[in-house]
Amino acid sequence: MPHGQLPEFARSGGTKVLEPYGYALQDSEAPDYIPCFCGCKNFGHRNNRDCHIKSMDRDGTVTYRSHAAT
Repeated sequence: MPHGQLPEFARSGGTKVLEPYGYALQDSEAPDYIPCFCGCKNFGHRNNRDCHIKSMDRDGTVTYRSHAAT
């Protein structure tokens, strides 16, 4: 998805889902210092941003993870 645009599963989940995805998308480094609390560090997630975002390409395209929406 283009940078700044959130996927349908985040938009339809209400503010409790929408806000964390928006926070993880911030350009600041803050989400990188918040530990993962959902237990997904077993999947290799290092921080809270990893729970929400799979990758960010140089052109601004973002690939999201949906498991943080559930």
